[in-house]
Amino acid sequence: DGRFQQRPLVFLNACQSAGGADALRKTFNLPQMFIERGAGAVIATACPVPDRFAAAFAQQFYHFFLAGHMTIGQALHKTRWHFLTQHHNPLGLAYGLYSPAYYRLAQSPMQTQLPM
Repeated sequence: DGRFQQRPLVFLNACQSAGGADALRKTFNLPQMFIERGAGAVIATACPVPDRFAAAFAQQFYHFFLAGHMTIGQALHKTRWHFLTQHHNPLGLAYGLYSPAYYRLAQSPMQTQLPM
């Protein structure tokens, strides 16, 4: 039926992945489509973001979210703050969270054991 088996984090790291103009957003809301299909959380951009920044932002976000015991809201806030204070770059504010801020991983990837 097109629904997720788990409740994954979907990171839409592309130009205006949250939807562009208001008219388009009313008919095609990509974050909402993922939520309706069972995504636990969606992060998307509200405006065009350069590829190099998008890659650096995602890497820093995942570093905070996967390594720490943070909620998604805490990790996103810390990543935005990192780029504002360390790089004087406000583009992190273009990333929006489409889920409750308390979403977290069920099990840390660092704790997962792969079968031999």
